Amino acid sequence: MFSESNFHSFNAQKEFAAQIKELIGSDITSMELAEIRAEQSVYDALKIKTESWQKSAYGLLIFTESLPYFYTTTQQNYLSKLGIKAAQEKQASSLINFSEIKELKFFLPGKTFFSFLKPEHKRTIEASFTEEAGRKLYFTIVTHSDAFLIYKKLTQIQA
Repeated sequence: MFSESNFHSFNAQKEFAAQIKELIGSDITSMELAEIRAEQSVYDALKIKTESWQKSAYGLLIFTESLPYFYTTTQQNYLSKLGIKAAQEKQASSLINFSEIKELKFFLPGKTFFSFLKPEHKRTIEASFTEEAGRKLYFTIVTHSDAFLIYKKLTQIQA
């Protein structure tokens, strides 16, 4: 039932959590798989390293007692990954502290008559913020669990 590969996977998770804790200097209360969907200009403003063809950044929402973060690594297409493995290069990662983003606001999308046709509607959180030049930008967070619970965590920490 408990294989050696599960044991190594568990150890890898513990090591990852310890590395993130050391990086942010605070205990992690929870982590949630998430995807940020945005235009390249939004990724640039958030300082998320992405390829120009990407419309999504997959990663983890990391919650501490007082701050939310988003952690992601650069995703590449299949051919790029082969090149990285061959060169033994390390992927670049980004850790975004949501509390450092100017005028960041989270909101749940409004329910429409056709919401039932979009199953991810219940897993979606919308966000807006103001970039350094004063322009308002928007992005979407799609979670792997109920968005309302994640939204509550984000807004409680923000308050």
